[in-house]
Amino acid sequence: HLSERTLAALDAADRIVLVAQLNVPALRGMQRTLVLCRQLGYPAEKLCVLVNRYKADDVLTLKDASQVLTCEVTTTLPNDYQLSSSALTQGVPVAQLSTDADLARSYARLASKLHGAPADAIAAPPADHSGGLRLGRFFGLRKRA
Repeated sequence: HLSERTLAALDAADRIVLVAQLNVPALRGMQRTLVLCRQLGYPAEKLCVLVNRYKADDVLTLKDASQVLTCEVTTTLPNDYQLSSSALTQGVPVAQLSTDADLARSYARLASKLHGAPADAIAAPPADHSGGLRLGRFFGLRKRA
């Protein structure tokens, strides 16, 4: 849900992680979200595209996703339903259940990428010179007096 609070959180974030699976509806939704992020002025370095439940033998490939999204897929999390479900049910991190699992290593790589974001990936929110609400300006609405 896009609201003034959501925009404020996105503006303040060092990185925005956009998550999708390799299927047509999810990629279409991600495509619309990326267009919106670009219209809001977020630099590409601030956006991190993640494919969740990734399987190398999926019908759609990472290359397909990159072409549709017109950007690189930053990282993937492998499809390991059994481990994810067990961790969720027990209320513990995946790595606590299986430190050598591909999923645990993928989470560690993701955390490292997010933590190691370069300083120039942190974007300041665009200045508001109109005196109106930013979301309203985006959709062509004006602040009531």
